[in-house]
Amino acid sequence: VDITAGFVTAAQGYGVAIRSWTFDAAGDTTFLNTGATVLGNGAGDVLTFAGGLDTTGISGGVTVAGTVRTTGTQMDLGAITLTAATTLSTGSSATGDMNVGAVSSGGNALTLDSGGNAASDITVASFAGAGDLTVADSGGTTFTGAVTAGTVMLQDTNGTIAFLDDLSASALTADANAFSVSMLGGTTS
Repeated sequence: VDITAGFVTAAQGYGVAIRSWTFDAAGDTTFLNTGATVLGNGAGDVLTFAGGLDTTGISGGVTVAGTVRTTGTQMDLGAITLTAATTLSTGSSATGDMNVGAVSSGGNALTLDSGGNAASDITVASFAGAGDLTVADSGGTTFTGAVTAGTVMLQDTNGTIAFLDDLSASALTADANAFSVSMLGGTTS
């Protein structure tokens, strides 16, 4: 499915489901509908919102699977539930910030990538459900709430990867790249 512009859904009580191997929206896309929203339904799905993506207006819940990406533009997601392995990516631009609400992984893996630009930060409210969690690349990454994960893999960032609340993981690995890790929660296990 290809849309040559972005779109805004109306703030009404209906759901939106994008269940496609590929989906491309050329412009900025904002979901305001109040029903449940599905962004992908399999690990192999690739959904591209070139001009940016905002789901923070949805009150009916958002499920995510596969790769959801922008191309150097901002991604703002409210709370999400993963239904398969998921990658969130914003390209590699100074305007590629990523803001994600509470993540319920359901045991599914999540990879976060805002590229190597020092200005493209990632902020995640919390992560739960024991899925693996990977920070592939970012200008800096902050987890403001608790993180409960399987394996946490820290691959690269230009700044600091910060855990401001408790961190619980079965394993923690950090690649040999030049970045800082800050663990400020009361419990790290």
